[in-house]
Amino acid sequence: MAKPNISVIMCAYNEEKNIEKLLLQVLDQKLSYAPIKEILVVSSGSTDGTDAIVTKIPDKKISLLREPKRLGKVSAVNLGLSHAKGDLIILCSADVQLERFTFQKLVEKFNDSKIGMVGAHPIPTNNPESFSGFCSHLVWSLHHEIALHYPKCGEVVAFRNFGYSIPNNSPIDEAYLEHHYVAEGYRLAYAPEAIVHNHGPESITDFLRQRRRIHSQHLFLKNKMKYMVSTSNPRIVFSAFFKTLKFDPISLLFTFGAVKLEILSMLLGAYDFYIKKNYHTTWEMVETTKAVK
Repeated sequence: MAKPNISVIMCAYNEEKNIEKLLLQVLDQKLSYAPIKEILVVSSGSTDGTDAIVTKIPDKKISLLREPKRLGKVSAVNLGLSHAKGDLIILCSADVQLERFTFQKLVEKFNDSKIGMVGAHPIPTNNPESFSGFCSHLVWSLHHEIALHYPKCGEVVAFRNFGYSIPNNSPIDEAYLEHHYVAEGYRLAYAPEAIVHNHGPESITDFLRQRRRIHSQHLFLKNKMKYMVSTSNPRIVFSAFFKTLKFDPISLLFTFGAVKLEILSMLLGAYDFYIKKNYHTTWEMVETTKAVK
């Protein structure tokens, strides 16, 4: 039986600071389960050097797909999906960095024919001794603890290519795909060894803006699609929270502040969804998350 192959889809908007390094990391992936067939970079209205950087990398696997106008991530993902020819698809954020076996650890989960989608393990590069860095590490520590028992897919995900697309009215991509594969009878999986490095917001304003958007989008999924991601389930979140809680004075103080910010972002997200009808289909880029190291 022939090995499956992989289409990598990377959605980018003004990612000149990171895109070259990330593409080289993708090309350097150590894969035995499935080779990379193509790397599709969808550039949505980029006005910096992103497009030029992508086209100068001399590898035939890389293709640049341009959207003249930024229409939101779902539009970019759908453009990539419409061109993807691989048996498996890896959807990779353009503002992350990979380790050499990240993709291998993701796709080997498909040895189980019942698995439809797999999530990687994001670890932020922020300084955990700063308050904003602590908040980002807390969010992703909770994500990891929850995903070990109730898989949650984000940042870098892999899924079987069945020719699906995401409804244009959906403001959310990975979580919608979760919903779709579960509805089709497949299971989700989490690959804790598939490490991906991201960078969280460096300011309280940016943290609130990012979390507010996410909560609004998850409310859309819950109310419109009748699907709740595991990280939106209060019982699951509280259980993970107490497992990850640290009791030194600084951590307790920072945790108290982070919880207050999270509650505020949930309220603001609810306001956006229920009152403003703002589902954040196209959102303002959080500049301080682009400093991944």
